[in-house]
Amino acid sequence: MTPDDDSTAASRAPFDIDATYLLVADDGTMSTVDKTGPPPRIDGLTLGVHHLHSDSAHDGELHTDGDELIIVLAGRAAVELVDADEGTHRTDVAAGQGCIVPQGHWHRLLIDEPSTILHVTPGPAFDIRWAQPSGSSEPGA
Repeated sequence: MTPDDDSTAASRAPFDIDATYLLVADDGTMSTVDKTGPPPRIDGLTLGVHHLHSDSAHDGELHTDGDELIIVLAGRAAVELVDADEGTHRTDVAAGQGCIVPQGHWHRLLIDEPSTILHVTPGPAFDIRWAQPSGSSEPGA
């Protein structure tokens, strides 16, 4: 690779972490993708920064390919973790602190005050439980 190579120039270009996900492939190569929806699920790690004002919109998510790292950059939040043997646990996480969500555990974020969160999420396997409206017994009803 020469210093004038397009990929080298692109890798030196700054990117907006608020508008971009950073993808780290299993082989260690990195790339970026614009945030146009949920984080991409790749063989490797997806890093993203989010500004949150309310709790997770779902009842939990699960990552079976590895642990997830959640760091609170600003604000105050909690990770609600469901353990099959011990029930639900809340771990409070303040600005400057992180929390490791063990592989294979259902979890969700609870936002105590507006927060900026950095996540490092393994993939591609992923599952989610969407909240059901009151009185409904069918998903999406």
